Amino acid sequence: MFNDEKNPAYIKEIRLIQEAKDIDGKWKPIEYYYNHGSCFKNQYFFKFKPQKYFSFPIIKYFGNFKTKLRVKVKINGYDYYSNELVG
Repeated sequence: MFNDEKNPAYIKEIRLIQEAKDIDGKWKPIEYYYNHGSCFKNQYFFKFKPQKYFSFPIIKYFGNFKTKLRVKVKINGYDYYSNELVG
């Protein structure tokens, strides 16, 4: 993720979920949102500095057919999507 703004962004809530295209070409979640203890709980803010990257580790999955994958990122109630990857 890259903050291309000239000012810092303040993140109150962040969630990630991986999605894959099913056999019919529709995007489906392969994970589910869940709440867990972390520094991203609602009472905290994360300062995302301008012109900086922020990376997240994701789980590598295996399946029985080649498809496209992406990560849906929900930040402060807005949805963003990563580039598509072949997997």
